[in-house]
Amino acid sequence: MQRPRILECEIPKDVGDLANQNVFVPVSDKLAPQKAAFILGMFETQMKKHRFDERLFLGLMRVRGVEGRSPSGYTEALKCRRRSLAIG
Repeated sequence: MQRPRILECEIPKDVGDLANQNVFVPVSDKLAPQKAAFILGMFETQMKKHRFDERLFLGLMRVRGVEGRSPSGYTEALKCRRRSLAIG
């Protein structure tokens, strides 16, 4: 029995503690704004915070796009806590 993968998404905060991520998933130019809008819609209770807007999420995907060398320039970065590989 394989143990499940555990992937953790980033939650930007105003304390400047962006962690090193170890899984990078490229995001297309078309999908990046849709993804940012989806995140904003899912966390409506956070909308009162000054930092919580589309620019924050697009900017973070852009920074991670540089790290992940994404062709579009946008990347979703995750922290993988557990993974298993099937070899053979």
